[in-house]
Amino acid sequence: MTDPKHLSIHPRDIVGNAAVREIARYYLKQWKPPTRKTLLEWRAKYEDFPAPLPCPRAGVELWDAREIREWCKRHAEYRERIRATHY
Repeated sequence: MTDPKHLSIHPRDIVGNAAVREIARYYLKQWKPPTRKTLLEWRAKYEDFPAPLPCPRAGVELWDAREIREWCKRHAEYRERIRATHY
């Protein structure tokens, strides 16, 4: 069964690996994008990290940029709370 929310994605919101990493760099305020290995670790470690879109015929993993931005915002807030309690 197809997920109806994925049917309403504008093409500009469909992003690949490099764009996901750039979005993360921006929202997490890093001077360089996280590595592909880091993305794989996030996917394994964080249950709420967005799953790739269900489009196996594309030949690459594609994501909804809106979901990635929201996750990065939440993760940045989480990291800031952790940082604040340790210093």
